[in-house]
Amino acid sequence: MNTSYAATALALSSLKGIGPAFLKKNAYLFESLSFNATKDNILLFLEAYKKPFPMVEIDNAIRQSEKIVNACEKGRIAIISIGDVGYPPLLLELKDPPSVIYCKGNLDALKRVVTVIGTREPNRNGEIIAERVSTFFSAKDWSICNGLADGIDSCAIKNTNGYFSGTIGVLGGGIDYVNHKTLLKNVQKNAEIVLENNGVLVSESLPDRKEDTFSVIKSCRIQAGLAHGLVLIQSSVDGGSKFTVKAFSELKRNLAFICPTKQDYMLDSYSANRLLAEKGMLGLAEITDVKSEKITINELFAIKSKDDYVRYEQLLLCQKDSSQQQLL
Repeated sequence: MNTSYAATALALSSLKGIGPAFLKKNAYLFESLSFNATKDNILLFLEAYKKPFPMVEIDNAIRQSEKIVNACEKGRIAIISIGDVGYPPLLLELKDPPSVIYCKGNLDALKRVVTVIGTREPNRNGEIIAERVSTFFSAKDWSICNGLADGIDSCAIKNTNGYFSGTIGVLGGGIDYVNHKTLLKNVQKNAEIVLENNGVLVSESLPDRKEDTFSVIKSCRIQAGLAHGLVLIQSSVDGGSKFTVKAFSELKRNLAFICPTKQDYMLDSYSANRLLAEKGMLGLAEITDVKSEKITINELFAIKSKDDYVRYEQLLLCQKDSSQQQLL
């Protein structure tokens, strides 16, 4: 028996003008829907949308959505819609949470998450620190999350003992990379290792959709949304990490960054870290192009030594406990 609203959410998302923000705003409607009556479900949402759609468009949307759902069932790809019980609650705090996410692997890894990100071209210090930070949090039963790209992302999912268990890979392309070559080779290699080590892959792209610049940038907000905390290891001001940092800066969470060493301080590849160290929240606003009044993080936390890993985790644990209390 179908126990997901995936077909309904997919069909609605394919109708022109109906996007993630609308579904988030009206997510309460899912409580009164039937899992199997997709057309009735859509018509209920369209009453809230208050704009008519030709029935032929609705029928086409339903056929396409059911085709996707069936293909995912055959490929053992889980589809979790914004109306489903299993949808990660932290993702709902995004302004535009994905209407559905496609997942493969250990869904339990999504419960306790730290995103660790940085440049694709780190220096040796950046590589070492990424490994140390992730080793600490992995040992404390946090799942490490990032986009599995070259550089810091790859360094953050393993140490000298091997790859961490329970890693989360947020993909810019579709999860069915075996049949459709949706990912870059290095990302695909990391994705396979993540699954081998009890991790999970997450994407909002259709399973057969190839990644492109837009989809990769869009996936950055999911890396931010899934995470209780985010650690910026090493990045230039104009590096790709700014997209994840931007999404995270608009959430009520605690953002950490590595303070560069004296020898690294003036390197361009640490210019974002340097700006945060020198200007704090104003520096965060410059990096992300988010107005200061729109930044909602609880604390910008500077990591200067290994002792700060412990203090940052304490912040995350307090935040996590507070969030759980609000849900009760």
